[in-house]
Amino acid sequence: MHDHRHESVDPVCGMRVAHDTEIRLEYHGVVYRFCDQACADTFKDDPARWVGDGDQPGFTHSHQQ
Repeated sequence: MHDHRHESVDPVCGMRVAHDTEIRLEYHGVVYRFCDQACADTFKDDPARWVGDGDQPGFTHSHQQ
């Protein structure tokens, strides 16, 4: 069984991300973690969109394993 307590959720695509990921950005004192650089760049372009009230559609892309 996987322990999700050591994970965050990428605010852009919704993918689970390990807390120790190096792909992270801080916005208004909160650290957000990302599955890849594309999601981090999307967030960085308009962070308020991704931390708002949740009415915005998510960003979709393929994740290669």
